[in-house]
Amino acid sequence: MQNQGLLQPVEVVTLARFSRKNYCDAISAAMTPMRTVYVLAATLLAFAVMLALAASLTAADLSKFKPWSGGTLPALVLNDLNNKQHRLADYRGKVLVVNFWATWCAPCIEEMPSFERLAKRLSDEPFALLTVNFGEKPSRITPFLKKIGVDVPVLVDADMKVSRAWVKKGLPTTYIIDADQNIRYQVLGELAWDAPEVEAKIRELFPKQSHLPTARWAKTNYPQSRKPFDASANLARLH
Repeated sequence: MQNQGLLQPVEVVTLARFSRKNYCDAISAAMTPMRTVYVLAATLLAFAVMLALAASLTAADLSKFKPWSGGTLPALVLNDLNNKQHRLADYRGKVLVVNFWATWCAPCIEEMPSFERLAKRLSDEPFALLTVNFGEKPSRITPFLKKIGVDVPVLVDADMKVSRAWVKKGLPTTYIIDADQNIRYQVLGELAWDAPEVEAKIRELFPKQSHLPTARWAKTNYPQSRKPFDASANLARLH
């Protein structure tokens, strides 16, 4: 005898499916505002990460400026890509930045545009920039610079005799030399050289110039025919 009060198995399965569908729809409807919040939060987080990365690219780690204690300057006499000879003594009186790099050195290439921007910014100051290529020939260097769109002074050290005296721990290696030809800092690794804090640190080394006005009277040339002041003669005229 069939019990009319019981649902048939097919009806039970159909009802169960219907109930699950309604449940999922309800959950989906409830989750929609939460998804919107999650998407908004994820967008804001991504934006914050992008800002942090942008700041890291423009900021500079001044802790990389290591005071130099390695003694006197090694010799440096090299020709540039135009075959013009450069000596360190040619730059006495200026703050000189000497950077050692190579085309196969990724960190070197990353920082080179910032060197160009720094040099342009300080073009009217007692400042000079020299970059020394590590062991490559002009036939490799010149097209590479054109490819990356960087215009900086490059000295050629194909046999690496000079570079080996300066570079001990890898590339890029950079030295900051003061106006009296003393190495003041060594920087190992990549740096944002056009960052304001780096520029300020370099400006600290600029030679101090006197701002005292020159006494104009000290350079005055009086005519030789001018007679000295005679006080007694002037008093006699008054009587």
